[in-house]
Amino acid sequence: HVKLEEYEPAEFNTKDIILKKAREVFVCNHQTITTFFCRLFPVLDWLPRYNVKTQLLGDVISGLLVGIVAIPQSISYSLLANQDPIYGIYTNFFCNIIYVAMATSRHNSVGSFGVLCLMIGQSVNRHLQLAGYSNDNTGSSLVGNSTSFSNGTGVCDRSCYAITVALSLSFLVGLYQILLGVLQLGFVAVYLSEPLLSGFVTGSSLTIITSQMKYLLGLKIP
Repeated sequence: HVKLEEYEPAEFNTKDIILKKAREVFVCNHQTITTFFCRLFPVLDWLPRYNVKTQLLGDVISGLLVGIVAIPQSISYSLLANQDPIYGIYTNFFCNIIYVAMATSRHNSVGSFGVLCLMIGQSVNRHLQLAGYSNDNTGSSLVGNSTSFSNGTGVCDRSCYAITVALSLSFLVGLYQILLGVLQLGFVAVYLSEPLLSGFVTGSSLTIITSQMKYLLGLKIP
């Protein structure tokens, strides 16, 4: 004869559960510290296991091929963003340095994106017009060749003002993305239908093509 007793679960309130989880997470020892930094910087995990003899040659060849494509691509994207070409090269270069240290895929190459650069360029162009700069990319201003602060010490030409606007916009967008990640709002992208995304990308592609025709044909298109 087997006698079964009713199981009575232990009573835990919210405070006890939070304290228990906190003790499990905030354990300071060598293993937890190593695991934390390996998750934050995955390069610390795979770089010590990198085989130079068998992998270096292939990585050098693939790096050269990616660089041949990335350099003209970054220059064209900087023109879409209404910036000097050198800033496009800076963007691709430093993005890959950060990505290789903090991302999980060591085979990926990140950088600027055509649609995003086009949207940034529209915002930069609008602010340049509000500041009185002309649209001929010569650095001339309708109110003067530079923008000075009230004390007369700071000078900013068209290129400086354009990159300032782009950096400010990128910084604010990055803050919004961090906030969306903390609030776990990535599921909103599920409600963007495939026809909507396809139409947006197609329209952006046509806009990019038409915006570059003046550079391709050497004509000044109004």
